[in-house]
Amino acid sequence: MSKKARILLIDANPKYENRREGKLIKEFLDILEVKAEHKRARSKSHLLKILELTTCPYIHISAHGSREGIETSRGNVTVDDIIELKQRRKGKRRAKFVFCSACQTGSTKLAEAFQESLCKEYLAPKRDAYWTEVALTSLILYHALFHDKLTLNGAMNRAFKKFQTRGDWYIYTE
Repeated sequence: MSKKARILLIDANPKYENRREGKLIKEFLDILEVKAEHKRARSKSHLLKILELTTCPYIHISAHGSREGIETSRGNVTVDDIIELKQRRKGKRRAKFVFCSACQTGSTKLAEAFQESLCKEYLAPKRDAYWTEVALTSLILYHALFHDKLTLNGAMNRAFKKFQTRGDWYIYTE
């Protein structure tokens, strides 16, 4: 019997972009022998369906974004869409953590919506961030969290001390 995935990695960037942050992280976690599931969200409705159905304790969303929401190739996920997930997820346990690496998704409104409906802690950049910085920061964070068994705060401290990013990252906790 296979172990249940500990982390769900979602790529929601347009297909024509050849950068797959979630796939890169999945390959890295495979080396660490961390059970991870990788999905590609093709649209707003597909991303919302993936988030509605997941039971993974850790969720990573790679996409483009703004202060108002997450941009997919077919439609934008808004604060209201995230809040509606609470009704659709009735009876499901909230994730421990959502890491949304989309630029500017570290707004208080988005964080509060995610925490109300989907997770206990939410991490995202408040400003624009380079893809390479986000990918490397993610790898360091997940290595510290899953391999070195640090707490989430400890893993974040390591990731941000080792690799200075320009995204102005914020963690929102309960």
